[in-house]
Amino acid sequence: ASLNLRTLDRRAWLVPPALTLLLVALAVAFWRFGQPAVGQQAQTNLLQGALLLVLAGGLIYLIVRVGQWAGVRATLALGALTIAALVGAYTLRATWLVVYDHPDTPVEPLVYTQSTPDTPLIVAYIRDLAINQTRNTRSVNDPVGGLSMPLIMDKGDPEQDGEGSLAWPYQWYLRDFQRLEARPSGDFRTATPDTFLVDPPQGAGERILAPVVMISRVSLNNTAQQALEAGYVRLFDTKLNWWFPEGNKCDPQSAGYKRFYFAYPGSAGDIAKACPGLQPEDAPPVWAPLLWIFDTSHWSNTGRYLLYRDLPPPLRLDGREMSVWVRRDLARVGDASAVAAPGSVVKLVATDIFGEFGSDPGQLIQPRGVAVDPQGNIIVSDSANHRLIVFDPSGTPIRTIGSFGNGDGQFYEPRGVAVDAAGNIYVADTWNARVVKLDPQGTFLASWGVGREDFGDGRRASPTGGTQEQNLARPLDFFGPRGVAVDAEGNVYIADTGNKRIVVTDSAGNYQYQWGYEGSAAGQFNEPIGIAVDENGTVFVADTWNSRVQAFARDENGQLDLLPYATWRIPGWQPQTYEDPYIAAHGGRVVVSVPLRNTLMLTDDNGVGLLTWGGAGSDFASVNLPCGIAFAPDGSVVVVDRGNARVMRFNLPNVAPPTSDGAPLR
Repeated sequence: ASLNLRTLDRRAWLVPPALTLLLVALAVAFWRFGQPAVGQQAQTNLLQGALLLVLAGGLIYLIVRVGQWAGVRATLALGALTIAALVGAYTLRATWLVVYDHPDTPVEPLVYTQSTPDTPLIVAYIRDLAINQTRNTRSVNDPVGGLSMPLIMDKGDPEQDGEGSLAWPYQWYLRDFQRLEARPSGDFRTATPDTFLVDPPQGAGERILAPVVMISRVSLNNTAQQALEAGYVRLFDTKLNWWFPEGNKCDPQSAGYKRFYFAYPGSAGDIAKACPGLQPEDAPPVWAPLLWIFDTSHWSNTGRYLLYRDLPPPLRLDGREMSVWVRRDLARVGDASAVAAPGSVVKLVATDIFGEFGSDPGQLIQPRGVAVDPQGNIIVSDSANHRLIVFDPSGTPIRTIGSFGNGDGQFYEPRGVAVDAAGNIYVADTWNARVVKLDPQGTFLASWGVGREDFGDGRRASPTGGTQEQNLARPLDFFGPRGVAVDAEGNVYIADTGNKRIVVTDSAGNYQYQWGYEGSAAGQFNEPIGIAVDENGTVFVADTWNSRVQAFARDENGQLDLLPYATWRIPGWQPQTYEDPYIAAHGGRVVVSVPLRNTLMLTDDNGVGLLTWGGAGSDFASVNLPCGIAFAPDGSVVVVDRGNARVMRFNLPNVAPPTSDGAPLR
């Protein structure tokens, strides 16, 4: 039956707001009940949830009364329209997120397999390189030159359905190139330096090394890498494509929705075929997905995902990896005094390496941050062991500071570390939601910051939502602070990572000011992690999920300008990743770590690329998930090599800025 608005009882219009408030009250009540907490906080959550349920009961009574006044049919019709409007509003928001906020980032389930944002950057680089190499061989079909430059591309393993192929999407992006040679992965796995010889662009004359080689990670074995290193440098090390982290269907205990893959009757045969190591009795029961809805431990994370597409750890974006190798003479990499092309990976050998995996004194598990005191001692945050390790300048461990807990001098996964001019140590005590100050010997002096909510396992945090209003209203409420820095005047800069801002206090923890909130405009942040301040008081922020560094200078009055004077992109810093890249600055030079690419990048303080070094491995020139960085008093750079549970020292060569055509992307 149709709804006649002219004869509708005016009291029936109470249904839409009452039903909306009812749904909000129920959602917040269950969210409160689902918050992990103990003691007084648990009682507070229970009381607030109960009050909301009482409110929900009153709203249900109101809706029932309206049904008696205006009729059941009209009440049900208005209720259905209200729910349709709310679902429609959420649909519009979800559509906006997938179309405008995350069009190429698979935090959206709709983005099943997607080329990464680096793909068009690689293509643009290849096109520019090609035009520079072959501009004198123009033709009617190639009016600007470039299309005759030879390239070698991995087309994967034909015996395994093209596994490792780069044809999608590069065969389309590079479709106009006349000399694109697609070679099977077997050619790379058995390569010699002669494997990459091709005819020159003119088609006649002595064979040359192909200017560009594009290879999948699955084809890049030791043989291929050695053959490439003879004549090439690795310019890009990135993901070809990535996908939504759906989980492992063969592991019902893992994160991700695919752990319920076999939760249906009669799946035993499919289990034996797809997952030989999984016993049918270990598969989830058919009711497991339904019971998951009532598991309060994930309600908060699920709510944040539905509203903001925040992936909860340990879920992370994954994908197929590839690298682009450029002939050494074209990448302009030479000896220590040569100009280094931005992004080209130079072999730089560490002068010192110390530390090893373990929990004994001097050993490390998941180290993150690092700082160097005025005497050259190296302080490392040994995060998984919930402590600091102090090494002398030669790498000998001399002191262990702290233990697990939330008391004075205790830590819960400490990350960033900084040292002031007097040698006092400042620590971003991440999951105690605070900054801890210690004297040079490691004695506790003070702490500041508060975590109002229990995130499980004793982790404390105070989410503000990252809005400007809430950030200003709650200046010392921290949510997973990752970075800390101290300037010459004793101002302490705190990267309040989860709340998308930088908070400034004095050395005693008294709040001074803050800047930033969630966004991608100048002066806004998305997951700021590393923070550094140079001798001039310039502040550099690793704005990780915006894939950029923002640099903030002092004005003529000595005050920090809260809009950046420079911003530059860092390829390899990606949204929804949790690998903790850090930053250091001194003497007009800035170093950042790029964990997902296993590299470190040196720029000047305007972001002009000078040098990139590293590469995946465990030798003296390679790194594995590099994190913390610090300049030592002698000008060397100390790097926390997290994946190898060690600390490395590098003496940086003298490098000149590149020419204007090699300037970094802004």
